Amino acid sequence: MEAQDIKGFLKDPDEMYMRYFIYNFFHARNENDPEQAWKEFADKVREVNKMFGTTSSPGYQSDRGYIYLKYGKPNDIITVENEPGSLPYEIWQYNSIAVKDHRYSNQFFLFYRPADMITGFELLHSTLPGELHNNGWRNYLYTDGYPGNNSNSRAEQYLSNY
Repeated sequence: MEAQDIKGFLKDPDEMYMRYFIYNFFHARNENDPEQAWKEFADKVREVNKMFGTTSSPGYQSDRGYIYLKYGKPNDIITVENEPGSLPYEIWQYNSIAVKDHRYSNQFFLFYRPADMITGFELLHSTLPGELHNNGWRNYLYTDGYPGNNSNSRAEQYLSNY
């Protein structure tokens, strides 16, 4: 619902409604001090911009920035830059993620750098319900074809069951 409201602002900006929405958004996160909730979020956005920003776009617009802002810092990040037979990739592991009224344990996000990208990573696959689930992730990640010689891949070690 919130995402739809924001998209509506972009199509038909109404300053008074936007202010009302923003206040209520952060009030829902901290009833006693919505301003503090805003400041904490702004700090996270600045951190994400430093971590994932490029000369052409801010970090919050990247897939990794989006996931970081939405779910926080992952418990583990496995970065694989030079694995034979695959494009560069990262695996983010979250021991626990709360989504609405449900808690999910041991969830993974697989980001990769497509051959036509110089910097940054795109989300390729996730095990978390409601996020991108791509059964064909191997076809994009591996350059030598799948199954090929990828059985020792870090991605296979973490995601072979997904």
